[in-house]
Amino acid sequence: MVIYLLTIRDIASKAGVSVSTVSRVLNDSKPVSEEIKMKVLNVIEETGFKPNSLARSFVTGKTNLIGIIVPELANTNFSHLVRGAEGIANDFGYNVLLSFTDFKQDNELKYLKIMKEKHVDGIILSGVSFNEEQKKFFEENRKCIPTVIVGQNNSSINIPYVNVNNERIAYDSVNYLLRLGHENIGFISADIKDSSAGGERYLGYKRALREKNIKENKDFIQYASFDFRSGYEAMKEILKKEKHPTAILCANDVIAIGAINCILDNGYTVPDDFSVMGIDNSDFSHWFRPALTTVNIDFHKFGVLAMEQLIKCINNNQLTNEKKGTFIEHELIPRNTCKKI
Repeated sequence: MVIYLLTIRDIASKAGVSVSTVSRVLNDSKPVSEEIKMKVLNVIEETGFKPNSLARSFVTGKTNLIGIIVPELANTNFSHLVRGAEGIANDFGYNVLLSFTDFKQDNELKYLKIMKEKHVDGIILSGVSFNEEQKKFFEENRKCIPTVIVGQNNSSINIPYVNVNNERIAYDSVNYLLRLGHENIGFISADIKDSSAGGERYLGYKRALREKNIKENKDFIQYASFDFRSGYEAMKEILKKEKHPTAILCANDVIAIGAINCILDNGYTVPDDFSVMGIDNSDFSHWFRPALTTVNIDFHKFGVLAMEQLIKCINNNQLTNEKKGTFIEHELIPRNTCKKI
């Protein structure tokens, strides 16, 4: 069986107009008389013609594709980010090409190159950190692929970003624990290579202690990946020490839940023996028992603001080669895993 695929030339022939006129109607690029426009649209409706997206891209110079690169979707924070971004993209007639990196920098670079090959009109990247290869990619391509970074603020790359003040989040969290009477406060940090959830939050933790003249205890510091098991193992290392903190701040909620499970498995209680605090206000933090004290970060808003900024750059032919930051507010959410001592 032979399937005959209509082309824009066929539509032009059936409507008795030029190919360029059909193109103008399809892309609404130049004025066409109402009579001619209706003649073309009627033929399109009668034939069920669907314009080839690749062919259209040659005419318009746009694919109406936006690439979104995130670490994963199992963490609902990134799901909210993608939903926020996709909603705005759909409002403006863009489709989304989604990739997951599993928190690996090599995968980030691989998918950036794939996005370039797909001729996406722009990219939103939620990455972990930037290595020299990524920096080189952005230096070579930022003038042709508008890009917005989410959740990072890298001083060496002049690319706009949407972020929270991670240093301030940790600083405010430690001060909350200090107001509850805790002075021996531990920190389960993300990898310091992660400049936001790792490096910046660690700096906020240290600043809050320093301002109260409390010396940082290295035995209270551990590092974890963004998963439950890693939080569990990090807390196990803290429990091995001769002296224990009375409160633990964790770099995110997933790590905090892992730490709490380790505490309970070792015969301690939360919050009577240990106060535990997370960051992110993930969907499960309210439903976990005891309900997790945390800091709310609006990941849906992350996606919305990043996509709005990106589309503005695309539609105005404005290259994203300037470092412009947009910050969203955070909010402390007291629940049941922290107590006054």
